[in-house]
Amino acid sequence: MLQIPLFSVLLYYLLLKNVVGGSKFELSRLYPYLFLIFITGVYLFGASSGTHEVTNYLNLRFCEAGKIDSKICNIISYNDDEFSHIVYYLGFILLNVALMITSFNVPREKAINKKDLLLVSINAVFIGLGIFANLAFEEIGLDLYFFGSMMLLSLYLLLRKKIYLRLPVLVYLATSYTFV
Repeated sequence: MLQIPLFSVLLYYLLLKNVVGGSKFELSRLYPYLFLIFITGVYLFGASSGTHEVTNYLNLRFCEAGKIDSKICNIISYNDDEFSHIVYYLGFILLNVALMITSFNVPREKAINKKDLLLVSINAVFIGLGIFANLAFEEIGLDLYFFGSMMLLSLYLLLRKKIYLRLPVLVYLATSYTFV
């Protein structure tokens, strides 16, 4: 479980750096705050992965996944099924918010062509369907609110500028979260 969160965060960071790409936005007043939001998201994302893996193991090994009713098993179950998921999604949202707002403020100078935008959108549909399939086997809770909030924010930002060929990151995120 170490490599998945690590590579996820590294990809978000590289994408964020690619979007900014030495633009004047790095010198703006907003950028340091967005980067702090990003770093907070990284911390919460990592902390949730560590919390979830340990409590998931304890829950399955010693509490039989909620079948044993004891105070310690209730605490372990809460940390496994609720707390770690809330912290995970808060980190996930902060990573996405930083990336979306940065992308919104630093549109590409040169627009991508429509064929590339179509390919980006097709890939985003597959990611959205993958997230949907993963959630289909989970008990629905806060997940829909978290993904719904990301969908609304990405669509709001995308529709506000209406320069789709210069905002491929926002197109990707809006498309994938809309399919969830």
